[in-house]
Amino acid sequence: KTNNAASNLRWATRLENVADTARHGTRLRGERQNGAKVTAADVLRIRELAKAGVRQSDIANKYGISQQGVSHIVRGTTWRHLFPTTTAAVR
Repeated sequence: KTNNAASNLRWATRLENVADTARHGTRLRGERQNGAKVTAADVLRIRELAKAGVRQSDIANKYGISQQGVSHIVRGTTWRHLFPTTTAAVR
């Protein structure tokens, strides 16, 4: 990271660079992402509440996020790394 000599650099595609961040542990996901408003534990609880039938707007108010944010968590479009085998949305 601190050695930017030409001999230490390589050309790569965007996808290769993203793969490098995952391999090196420098990828900003979940709580590590700047501006994250919920934690991984919150996400698990949000999904439990939604599955139990609590309205998304009520969940959003409780956690200080938007209803759309709750919907993305419930559907698995955000925080996917917590649910790698989940393909169906929680209803």
